[in-house]
Amino acid sequence: MLARSLSYGQNFDKPVRVTDNDTTFHGFSSVAAAPNGDVYAVWLDGRDGGPSSETSAVYLARSKDRGATFEPNQRVALSACPCCRPRISFGVKGEMYVAWRKVFAGEVRDMVASTSRDGGKTFAPEVRVADDGWQLRGCPDSGPALIQSAGRLYIAWLTEGREHLPRIQLSWSDDQGGHFHAPVAVSSDSLDPNHPVLTASEDGRVLLTFQARNKKTDGTWEPSTIFVAEINEDRVSIPTALTNGAAPAAYPQAVAGTGGRVYVVWTQRTDQGSSAVLLRGRRDR
Repeated sequence: MLARSLSYGQNFDKPVRVTDNDTTFHGFSSVAAAPNGDVYAVWLDGRDGGPSSETSAVYLARSKDRGATFEPNQRVALSACPCCRPRISFGVKGEMYVAWRKVFAGEVRDMVASTSRDGGKTFAPEVRVADDGWQLRGCPDSGPALIQSAGRLYIAWLTEGREHLPRIQLSWSDDQGGHFHAPVAVSSDSLDPNHPVLTASEDGRVLLTFQARNKKTDGTWEPSTIFVAEINEDRVSIPTALTNGAAPAAYPQAVAGTGGRVYVVWTQRTDQGSSAVLLRGRRDR
């Protein structure tokens, strides 16, 4: 379902149906607006089942009337990891990118991306972002982050492949998703990283936010906290912790504003329960 507001969130229209199938699971959805104003939703879908019942399909739907109605659903791919949320992003020339975690032979779960240049009607063959070789007989419940800025497509994700060390990796493509740069480990100095988020400001700043833990001097782990790093061409700044670790913080979302401003919201757990916390700040140039 999708609900829209045409009054800056003061009130919402009646929710409308996005999926056109009633017989199976639809979930782990993402929504985004294209430069021309069309609204797209992408999600994991069980109607096809994939090669086995342990994978999902990736489906897409488009709205050409600002979310009032949606066109018939379009399948993007099969063999998707069943609980890793897919993401969607757009280029300035109308190209659309979808990224998801694919289940390869041998229970290897690595990131792939595909490009559409006709509004989601057809997609190019998927491209493997990196050969992490993460073999896992289960879903890590962690999808990719995806965004395009200044003609470059960025993707970030969690993996434990090869070195068997949990880490957030970052890669990028300069040819509209045809090829991807060798991944860069962003969270190498932290423990238990997860849930990366990419955001770009109107003045070209790209930020990567994720949750992770710092290691105490006695070798134990601190509660999870939120980190943010800035991406400048092919370099990533040292991640900065946004919380003091007094209470576990997880599932960040972020918006990069102009003039170095950043807004980050996350879930924080205390003895009184869970709450949503918003932090705003400014990164120096």
